Amino acid sequence: MIKPRLKVINKFILIILSVVLIKIVYMTTIRYSHYSDLADQKAYKQIMVQAPRGEIRDRKGVLLAGNEPQFTVQIVADTFNKAGKNSKDGANKMAYSVINILEKNGETYTDEFPISLVNGSYTFIFDQKISEFKSKNGIPASYNAKKSFYYVVDSMIQSGLLTLSDRNMDPVKLQAKVNKLGYYPPVLVNSWTFTQQKNKEDWLKGYGLKDGVSALVAFRHIRNDYYKIDSSMTDKEARKIMLVRDLLKSKIYTQYNPVTIAKGIKKETVVQIEENSMKLSGVSVAIEQKRVYPFGSLASHVLGYVGKIPSSKAEDLIKEGYSPQDMIGLSGIENSYENKLKGKDGYKEVKVDSVGRVISQMKSVDPTSGKSVYLTIDSKVQKTAEESLKNAIESARSGGTFKSQFGDINIKESAPKAKSGAIVAIDVTSGDVLAMASYPNYDPNKFANGISSEDYNNYLPKNLNDMLAPNPLLNLATQGVFQPGSTFKMVTAMAALESGLDPSYTIKDPGVIRLGNRNFADYIWHHGGKNHGMVNLYKAIQESCNIYFYVLGSNRNWMTGQSLNLGMNANKILEYAKKFGLDSDTGLEGQLEERNGRVPSEEQKIENTKVQLKYALERTMRTHFEGIDYEENRDEFEEKIDKIVSWIDEDKTPGRIETMKRLKKLGVKESYIESDADYMVYSYFNFAKWGVGDTFNLAIGQGENAYNPSQVVRYVAALANGGYLVNLNVVNKVETSNGKIA
Repeated sequence: MIKPRLKVINKFILIILSVVLIKIVYMTTIRYSHYSDLADQKAYKQIMVQAPRGEIRDRKGVLLAGNEPQFTVQIVADTFNKAGKNSKDGANKMAYSVINILEKNGETYTDEFPISLVNGSYTFIFDQKISEFKSKNGIPASYNAKKSFYYVVDSMIQSGLLTLSDRNMDPVKLQAKVNKLGYYPPVLVNSWTFTQQKNKEDWLKGYGLKDGVSALVAFRHIRNDYYKIDSSMTDKEARKIMLVRDLLKSKIYTQYNPVTIAKGIKKETVVQIEENSMKLSGVSVAIEQKRVYPFGSLASHVLGYVGKIPSSKAEDLIKEGYSPQDMIGLSGIENSYENKLKGKDGYKEVKVDSVGRVISQMKSVDPTSGKSVYLTIDSKVQKTAEESLKNAIESARSGGTFKSQFGDINIKESAPKAKSGAIVAIDVTSGDVLAMASYPNYDPNKFANGISSEDYNNYLPKNLNDMLAPNPLLNLATQGVFQPGSTFKMVTAMAALESGLDPSYTIKDPGVIRLGNRNFADYIWHHGGKNHGMVNLYKAIQESCNIYFYVLGSNRNWMTGQSLNLGMNANKILEYAKKFGLDSDTGLEGQLEERNGRVPSEEQKIENTKVQLKYALERTMRTHFEGIDYEENRDEFEEKIDKIVSWIDEDKTPGRIETMKRLKKLGVKESYIESDADYMVYSYFNFAKWGVGDTFNLAIGQGENAYNPSQVVRYVAALANGGYLVNLNVVNKVETSNGKIA
């Protein structure tokens, strides 16, 4: 019985061996090429080679933005994870080892794991960022995404950054305009969701968790169930592993493209990682190009800065060939000339062994450097401009002496609120910008490897509602819209001259004109009760005599009561303001972020007054209505405020008594009716419509006038060059790496 069974077993083994032998012969002879190609493909990996970013130079070729190599720590997710599967806790141990090496050497590494662990408290970073955004901008904690977005928009309207009509724009277009001004409310306007809330939902979903789970529960699940981290480790130690593995998981990378976890590492760190390469499969040191600005903050607002791809743009840019790890231009020339400055990445096709080490290089395609942008800026003039601007502001703030090679100026009275400013110097015949400075400025080098939260917060304005609050990231030369003051008086003068004014026409300046209960006066009258005496147009411009321009603008000599018979009025001044380009773009659009002022009108004044009144009442009347709690009855409160504001649109705005009657009907508490009525009437209603006082203010560059410094310098250049309105320009030329004009 045994022998027949052995024969059967032997036959069965023989059949199996025959099948295996036939398969081997088939694969190594008949189908050799096919299986050889498959094997080679599995052994080949394509490694991207970063293209150097194009340089930015001044008009004489001085380097203002370039590149320098730096060591980075990279991890190839495919190799790292495969190696981890080959040994118990392999990936976890490697992740822990990498972070420990970096920490030991004091290196900064990427930590995007969105659960913080501080003093035993587990918190979602997503929630923290939403709370910080609301707190920083004074937004009530209960506000949802939509209300929070429009709260920021309304604050920008109040500060003059946006207009009331902007509020009615399509939300997507409005968001783009807000972003262009350097403000980035973290809200997805298409779905009216906080960006961080959407990120949180997506992140939790990736780990099989639902929104609403606590940070502690999420942490425990990811640690114990998903990554199965050794229970002997503390949560603080486990988090080091989790941040690495989460980074590899969450980024949109191909399996073989590396993830950068640390940049600008020291040589000793490089040595330690190389020494441990056998234990750190998939971890390597590479050389990448880092954006550098040799002169630090010089011309920072013109140059701009680079940074990580914003999440809102990631999907579109990846389709255009960008890697999620690429640094792109986010402001200034870096942003507007991104498609010129970005080169074309190359790649290396290499053969690797089972642990991911390169055995040989099979193919290589060199990267193509980005094009170089030459500016019209002269770096020496720029340096002088920035130093002078800083000294002037500091001298004005302290009331000291402004010193320069051309002579010293004693500043008699201090201006403690003078904390920001701008200067633009151009060639008046070509419009080329030789220097453009905004104070305070920033160091774009801080953004090159990803700016820290602390540094970034230091660059943000402390008060969003104050346009004059120092904002280092805002280019006041092109984005700061202000009353031009006495620089505007030459527009009024030109309008009068073209209307027939004899420049020798003389008035006796009393120092002040009293209009109703208001004084319209010269600067020297406000500071000493003095006047300019006998004044003609030449002296009026030289000494900046307000009274003379009140006379010109209103077409009346208020001291004698006589008409000038020039046909001058507010509309004539506004007409000439438009001729000097103050109602149009400067030519810098497409090169630098711009926010241009526009020539005012009576309709605009009414709308601005309504906006100002609305914000004032929303702040001061929260407890003034009977039976209305501001937090609980917000819609009803706002409805009543809008009703009060609408009274401005009436042909004749209500007086004090009428306003008090109306406030009583609206349910304002008796104790507030009188004071509220006085505030509305004497601060807003009486000044909503255009009057003589508005014409006075218009004539001297005050009131509803508001333009950016680039618009003003363009208008002044037209006076200097014989009447030609030139377009401003900051880019001289763009060249390829071989010197050809692009």
